[in-house]
Amino acid sequence: MVTRQIELTEEENDRLEKIATESGRSVSELIREGVGGLLRIELQTDDRGMRERAAGASGRFRSGLKDLSTAHEQGFDLLRA
Repeated sequence: MVTRQIELTEEENDRLEKIATESGRSVSELIREGVGGLLRIELQTDDRGMRERAAGASGRFRSGLKDLSTAHEQGFDLLRA
């Protein structure tokens, strides 16, 4: 683990300590859970953005094949050339 020093407002600290006491967890554990949640949201946002860009590119390029779904191996050969 890496040690980080952070600054909290008095209210944030008081609320975190109260939640920690009530839940039987440490303040550090709560902070790690919060950071983990933020990172999951960011990952989903990045993943969603990649899917949106891929969908936007769909249909913009032509392979020259009439039915790429059944002739996909030929399509890969064209990409390798």
